[in-house]
Amino acid sequence: MASQTTGNRYLNKHDSPNSIHVADVASTSIVDEAIKPQVDANHIDTGLDAYTQALELDPEHLERLAKRVRRKLDFILLPLMVSIFITAYLKKASLNYANAFSLQEDLGLKGRQYSWTVAIGGLGLMIGSYPASVAVQKLPVGKLISCLLFSWGLFSMVLAAAKNFGTIFTVRSSWAFPSPASARPGSYSPASSGLATNSHCGCIAVGLGSVTNTAIRSWQLIFLVVGSIAVVLSMIGFFFLPSGPGDAKFLTREEKLAAVWRIARNQTGIKHGKVLKYQIYEALRDFRVWCLLVQQFTIGMANGALTGYFSAFLRGFGWSPIESVRYQLPIGAVQLFATIVAGYLASRSRNRTIIIILVLAIFAIVAMVGFSTIPADQKMALTSCTWIVSAYGGAIVLNWAIVAANFAGHTKRATVNGINFVAFWIGNFAGPFVFDLKEAPRYPSATIVLGVMIGVGWVATAATGLWMWNANRRRDAKAAAGDHTYDPWQGNIDGFTDRTDKENKSFRYRY
Repeated sequence: MASQTTGNRYLNKHDSPNSIHVADVASTSIVDEAIKPQVDANHIDTGLDAYTQALELDPEHLERLAKRVRRKLDFILLPLMVSIFITAYLKKASLNYANAFSLQEDLGLKGRQYSWTVAIGGLGLMIGSYPASVAVQKLPVGKLISCLLFSWGLFSMVLAAAKNFGTIFTVRSSWAFPSPASARPGSYSPASSGLATNSHCGCIAVGLGSVTNTAIRSWQLIFLVVGSIAVVLSMIGFFFLPSGPGDAKFLTREEKLAAVWRIARNQTGIKHGKVLKYQIYEALRDFRVWCLLVQQFTIGMANGALTGYFSAFLRGFGWSPIESVRYQLPIGAVQLFATIVAGYLASRSRNRTIIIILVLAIFAIVAMVGFSTIPADQKMALTSCTWIVSAYGGAIVLNWAIVAANFAGHTKRATVNGINFVAFWIGNFAGPFVFDLKEAPRYPSATIVLGVMIGVGWVATAATGLWMWNANRRRDAKAAAGDHTYDPWQGNIDGFTDRTDKENKSFRYRY
């Protein structure tokens, strides 16, 4: 009877799925006197009520529900999220694959005009990043992602109508929307990013690049097909992608409670729509945020440079347009393998994520050295360097996991995400300009600059990990000395009071 009552209370037909009943929270036996003062109007997470109700269920029944929820998420929600991520990646990679064909010749791009075409998309995304981070906090995430994907699809199809540098530059500069990809790092993100390159975008480009008897050029077909896929998928996502446990149509009432209970150990809650200014100031004073800013800029610079110039690299090594696309297929395979292995190791070994990121970055640095030192007549060896550098994609995904897991307080986390995306897209904007067409096909200056920048990011990542290791060590020492505010057990419910990681003394960083 208790389970039925709590389930109905969480999803009463007269209430919002995410409504909070403070009276219920205060009266729940699980919430002791030390926690009651924290439950106030400014610090109520949308999942707090559901979490306390979940604790009233029979523990064995709750465990069974949690396993059932996990299966449903893996077989229903994750495939949809994977599809969205793949489609977002398809859009990003489409310009690179279009460049393998006659894009520059047909549009009359000269000098650094292609670099500007690649870079300006990053500038538009940079402008839209922070507003999007705020929107995620205030709006239904599922609907927001679907609308962003729809916009991306439309803009992609419009690119097919470009006639010259002015039109393609204008369309891409108007593309001020962040990626519609959300995250469950270590599972769907790494797998789908690799699959997007290996199985989807590359194969689409090869197929469309082989079409020669149509009035539409191959690069135009790439934009049209990718855009159409995004538009169709966005419509599916609008109706079926949930914003949280409360509106997940495939979960029962009790399963929604169990879904909230499952994530309590993250100590970051679900969502809180109120913007708390002090959390913004705390984020700006956090040492890790500035390390991550440097890290994201360097990652963005490498990403913006390489993803837009892989085709140019391969054509410079002596491959034909269609061969330059085919030889990019292993890039996705390497990235898929590296990121799945990295995600698996990170999930199985606690506090080893930073070390895995640092190891993967070394692969990228080695590839940059290879670009600069391997003789020009060894084109297969040079081509293999483009495959090796793609292992760095696993590090990028794990970096997202670091941010998601280690910044509590919804306003603080939104601020950190906004700063990270701005830094990432500034790097994306700057990246293409390290290539000087006079240095083609080896681009020695570009490879040196990118190698150095990846090294700088390596140092910033290591500094972030050392800070979190030291913070955990201090908190563990205080807990061992008898200060119960530092006991990790209390963090589960504190995570639903919208406290930051610094306010929540029981919070432990995962690095």
